[in-house]
Amino acid sequence: MGIKNMSRILVVEDEDGLSGAIQEWLQDEHYVVTVASDGLEALKKLRHDSFDFGIVILLHVIQHPRFS
Repeated sequence: MGIKNMSRILVVEDEDGLSGAIQEWLQDEHYVVTVASDGLEALKKLRHDSFDFGIVILLHVIQHPRFS
């Protein structure tokens, strides 16, 4: 195996299934991954640690009669 990527990534996502899948995928690519479930938790983690990248997943579901 070649040189491993040890970049540290902070993933912010409140849905456990999605954050777990992203974490697993990034770890398979040899990233060191930390997950925060919301913005407040992410800020706390940023105060105590440093990261090379951050991923924030914003998904706003719009309630519209056509899509119900």
